Amino acid sequence: MIWAAVALSAVVVFAVLAPLNVDSLNGVIVLGFPLGFFLAAQGGLIALVALAFWFVNRQERTDRRHGASEDL
Repeated sequence: MIWAAVALSAVVVFAVLAPLNVDSLNGVIVLGFPLGFFLAAQGGLIALVALAFWFVNRQERTDRRHGASEDL
């Protein structure tokens, strides 16, 4: 349950809050690009994909620990 809350919080940060604050984030330069542009173009998507893989991995461990895994 805690991992789902962590994952949803990260989704809110990368998918909602970062795009809303793009003007203030543009003052920081990352890899030669303004941070707001970088998050919108690449960083947010990379973070969401990495978050999905992380969450699935944690969920699989929890399922195995409690005997609820679906081994194919």
